[in-house]
Amino acid sequence: MDVSIASVADGARSVADVLAVGGHDSAVGYIYAVKVLEADPRVGKVRARRILDDLGLGETTRISELTAEQVASIVAEVA
Repeated sequence: MDVSIASVADGARSVADVLAVGGHDSAVGYIYAVKVLEADPRVGKVRARRILDDLGLGETTRISELTAEQVASIVAEVA
């Protein structure tokens, strides 16, 4: 299964898919959450940073560092 930033950008995967796999896959978990959000055409750079800032997360927060509640909040924001 291809789970990457490019798969989000081309619409093959959703942000929720990548965040869900990130907790279990060490390679995906190493990706910055902001980069996954930016890759979604509906989000963009500014909104991605605002979403993370509203949750008290920085730009260098990796997917593997997110709690289940934070992942749910991010998914709700981009849905």
